Amino acid sequence: MGTDADHEDNPLDHLRHRIVVPFLLAYVIWVLDHAKRHGLRRLYFVARDAEILFRMAQALQSGSDVLELRYLYGSRRAWLPPSITPDNTDWRRFPVTPGQNNSRHDITVRMGLDDDVRETIRRHLSCSVTEWSKHLPYDQASRFLDELMGNASTRKMVVLSAARERDIALSYFRQEGLFDDTPWALVDAGWSLNSQAALKRILDIGGEPHHAPKGYYLALARDHLKEAQAGIAYPFVPKAGSLFSRRRVIIEHCFLISTHATTRGYQMKKNQPAPVFGKELRGEAELAYAAKLHETAISAAQLVAADPAISSALTEHVGEILSNVESFLRRPNAADAHAMALFGTVADMRHEKTFVESLCRPLRRKDVWTVFSKAISKKKNLESPPFMWLEGSMALSPWHVRIPLEFALFADDLRNFLKG
Repeated sequence: MGTDADHEDNPLDHLRHRIVVPFLLAYVIWVLDHAKRHGLRRLYFVARDAEILFRMAQALQSGSDVLELRYLYGSRRAWLPPSITPDNTDWRRFPVTPGQNNSRHDITVRMGLDDDVRETIRRHLSCSVTEWSKHLPYDQASRFLDELMGNASTRKMVVLSAARERDIALSYFRQEGLFDDTPWALVDAGWSLNSQAALKRILDIGGEPHHAPKGYYLALARDHLKEAQAGIAYPFVPKAGSLFSRRRVIIEHCFLISTHATTRGYQMKKNQPAPVFGKELRGEAELAYAAKLHETAISAAQLVAADPAISSALTEHVGEILSNVESFLRRPNAADAHAMALFGTVADMRHEKTFVESLCRPLRRKDVWTVFSKAISKKKNLESPPFMWLEGSMALSPWHVRIPLEFALFADDLRNFLKG
């Protein structure tokens, strides 16, 4: 596991061995067991958050009673454009997002429209280049989306673009067996079920017989989509809106970090559908951490597979494992936070370099007001800005900044407890 001296030299080693890997092992063991007991025969681990889970599941399985494990390339960005239809509004949760850049340009890029289509729409709506790139408040951005889909000409352009993207996506899904008769489910990080809902819309529009999408998730957000919209979801952490979902940024970037870039969409290559990847935006520190974490996780899974007693012990101590993760999320030490300050995060689904921000950083007095303004807001629960891990940032900050923020976090925890 490593000594204290090792921890001083490599501050994230303790985190990998004592916190992250046991948590992921417990989750994957639960998924495999639950899937077998419920008659599933195939699991699709969705890129890229589930890459490490896929590798661990491969190492854990042994004997004859095994599930078929596949890796499915996808993302919000890859699945939103093919899921757009004029008669369904569920997809509108993606293009216009509170707290993100919401110019007309931003919105249409998120919808997967290429340069030529966007320029044609801009001219058709008589919008200047300056206005097209101007940031819009959330209400105005929503009205632009209404205008875009309410105008017969621009709606037709959007629908035709979505149909082209959908044809390729359906070819990829067909190639990967999503239309087979084999009962299957997704495995992913979780949160609001937007991706599963987008996949459901694409498969339903395809018109071919298929199993209704269902999925396994670490945790779900309080505002997650309902079964009618997304299909069945099985959360490892049963309570929606738990700390795990509210601090998703650190789960995604420290626990589920991938070794490859995000999936932007699909294309035909030599008459075969294939994923299209975005640029790698991460630095050497993140990529090195990802490689070490994957190596540690796979080795641990192999050890568990060789000794069923370890698997039983992990299952028996799930409560303690979850408690350890919660303690880390709430009270990280300064060494871990300092190491993760080198990590970047991208809130915008486009995953472009201009949107990269530090995972955590020392806070200033003005940041205290930002957090308190969210805490007193009646619109939503307290959330740190999507690019920042609040508790990690607090660990790097002076006491006069930490104390008022600790009070705000206490109030937020109390509010979430009262909501049940």
